[in-house]
Amino acid sequence: MVVSLHACDTATDHALFYAIEHKARYIFSVPCCQHEINAAIKGKGDFEILLKHGLIKERFSALLTDAVRADALSRQGYAVDCLEFVGPEASPKNLMLRAVLRGGRRTYPQGAKELLDKYNSACTLLKLIETRDRGGGSP
Repeated sequence: MVVSLHACDTATDHALFYAIEHKARYIFSVPCCQHEINAAIKGKGDFEILLKHGLIKERFSALLTDAVRADALSRQGYAVDCLEFVGPEASPKNLMLRAVLRGGRRTYPQGAKELLDKYNSACTLLKLIETRDRGGGSP
């Protein structure tokens, strides 16, 4: 089992990749700040309106980051749930990624990568998976 609680920014991605590589049966991950996508995201497209105002951009970036992570986990053989683990009055950072290894064929989350490319952004978890899949081993 791998647990990451408020692992800041890309530390969550490294914890998730560690879990994937070690075939952790259970993953409980509570991301904290998701700066990577927020710092880089820009572009034209369906979600451009969400990038115009700082607070909305920050929240959108956090949701996009965790949606990409959930998709990556599911394509690496995990059944994934996203849930609120405490009420918003206790903490605004209350999203948990809960995953159970179900096995099966691992596939690269190409759709998530294409969406991030569209907005000139990237996610460390996808980079780590891509490096592994191209024979670069575990970074």
